[in-house]
Amino acid sequence: MAAMTGERSAPGGLRRVHVRLLAQADRLLGLTEEPAERLWRPVERVSAWSVGQHVEHLMLANRAVLDRLEQLMAGQAPSAGGISLAGRVVLRLNYIPRGRARATTPLQPKSTSAEELRGGWLTVRRRLAELGPRLGEVQAARGTFRHLVFGGLDARQWVRFLEVHNHHHLKIVRDIQQAPARPGGGGEGR
Repeated sequence: MAAMTGERSAPGGLRRVHVRLLAQADRLLGLTEEPAERLWRPVERVSAWSVGQHVEHLMLANRAVLDRLEQLMAGQAPSAGGISLAGRVVLRLNYIPRGRARATTPLQPKSTSAEELRGGWLTVRRRLAELGPRLGEVQAARGTFRHLVFGGLDARQWVRFLEVHNHHHLKIVRDIQQAPARPGGGGEGR
């Protein structure tokens, strides 16, 4: 019953973001089952990364944010200041402009295999699901962790960031998938 109490004590907006995160995770998990020629095909005019590289980057980013959330909920996060104007705008508009930022080295795709990618996403999806009953803890968490561009984000803002960030990359993935394949180009597996 305690799990239900935590979920119910979270505001409806946070619960809705969580539901959308789970749907995004399901979409990303499904992408790991794409044939290698679709998963790793580069489409430079859309993105320097393939679909698989976007999916891997999101797996790494989601994992890192979930680790931060655990620390915030445990009260183990020192305050890193407040959110920046850029962070407020991005979270409010649900929009990250393309080509404006670069992933930090730990979040850069490392050309993992499709099997490792799927395993990583299964773990992230499970962790996201386990977050549902703890949304009350997310709401109550104090402290902030610094994002390179968006400043100090609290636990609720980190959850919202995940949704916006996933949405940003899923739009790029859609554009890569819709781009016509060049004859004789791409299709190399990893």
